[in-house]
Parts: sequence; C-alpha cells; structure tokens
Amino acid sequence: MFFRMLKKDIAEKKALNIKLLLFMCFASILTVCSAIVLLSNTLRLKETKKKDNATEVNDVQETLKAWYNDNKVKLIKDYYSGSYKVLPNW
Repeated sequence: MFFRMLKKDIAEKKALNIKLLLFMCFASILTVCSAIVLLSNTLRLKETKKKDNATEVNDVQETLKAWYNDNKVKLIKDYYSGSYKVLPNW
C-alpha cells in the first residue's frame, strides 16, 4: 500500500523526484566521507605504532637532564637572586 502511494507520488510530482535525488546523493556522499575518515584514522594509528621511535624521546630527555645537571647550581643561585633564566643558551 505504502509503496503504491510512493510510486504514484513520484510519478506525478517532479519536485519530489529532485528532492529525493538530492537527499540520496547527499546521504551517499556523507557515507563515503565517513568511511574514508575512519579508514584513514585506522591506518594512521597502525603506521604511528610502527614508526614510534622511543630513542628520539630518550635522546632529548638525556640531553635535558645533562644540561640540568651541568647548570643545577647556577640555576638555583639565579632563582634565589630573582634573575633566573628558563631556556638554556645553546
């Protein structure tokens, strides 16, 4: 019953055809875009795990620790005198 009514409306009203066509195009575009975003995020997470290189982080941490250990006394003196520097001079 419902399909007969819908078929009759679509045959008689051209504006309804255009609206349905636009809605179907818009829905399919959104579906494809969502699938692409999900796929790219999933693949990016896998690539990130493969490329995760902890040695770079450790090198930076070791460099900062060495700089701090070298300048610890000077930093504390500067802090108490009120003229402390936040960034190292490299």
